[in-house]
Amino acid sequence: LEFVPIEHMYRILDEHLPNIMDKDEQDLRSMLKKNWEDLLAESEHRQEELSVKQIQYRKDLIKTVNAFKKDVAKFRAEYERSGPMVKGIPPREAVERLKRFREEYEVRGRKQEIYYIGEDLFGVPHQQYPTLNQTKQELGYLGQLYDLYVAVLETIKDWRDYFWFDVPEHMETMQKTIDNFAGRCKKMPKQLREWPAYNELKKEIEDFQEVLPLLMELGKPSIMPRHWQQVMEITGKELPIESENFKLQSLIDAQLNEFTDEIS
Repeated sequence: LEFVPIEHMYRILDEHLPNIMDKDEQDLRSMLKKNWEDLLAESEHRQEELSVKQIQYRKDLIKTVNAFKKDVAKFRAEYERSGPMVKGIPPREAVERLKRFREEYEVRGRKQEIYYIGEDLFGVPHQQYPTLNQTKQELGYLGQLYDLYVAVLETIKDWRDYFWFDVPEHMETMQKTIDNFAGRCKKMPKQLREWPAYNELKKEIEDFQEVLPLLMELGKPSIMPRHWQQVMEITGKELPIESENFKLQSLIDAQLNEFTDEIS
């Protein structure tokens, strides 16, 4: 930064317009160079302070990153020991573990981004976290399975609570929804198809796909009490169809899909 061009401009004014400046501006002009020098001195002082602090901040960043690397290793060990990929755990337990480790990963993922910014700021090479990236990838594809698993179970649970007299108006929506679930299930990555949750999910979808056409038939106005009596005899279940509180739950529990040929 130079003050010389400013002085040069004032000399041009003095030469060509000698009386253009009033007293206040003349006073300010007389202080201008000193103020400029004070500003430069303050700037240099602040730069020295920042340089000292930068060294300390850089040290703090490196120390924090090293501690984070240890935390990431500990997190991965805990994930392998008690995460959702542990063999033999029930699907519902895996869902809870997936939720927990997703939340814990998100915390560490945000820290990784912040430390990357700090490394860029202080010219430090980015530290790599291969196990954290691996965990992110595994949580991602496990989420495909278990998110669908939860969606299917919760949706069918809601359907079970429908009163029977309301079911016919929901049939079309139920059909489209269960077909969508089936399509997503078929597109699951090959490695996920070996998981117990996949088999349970697939069976839940297929069972409902089998029972839905029977529900459509039973919901027709042409179905008479004697038809319901035959269904009860075939399934061995009591179905109080005349009750206002009769719900789809009772028909699903009767496992109509196991008697498709007889009922049809």
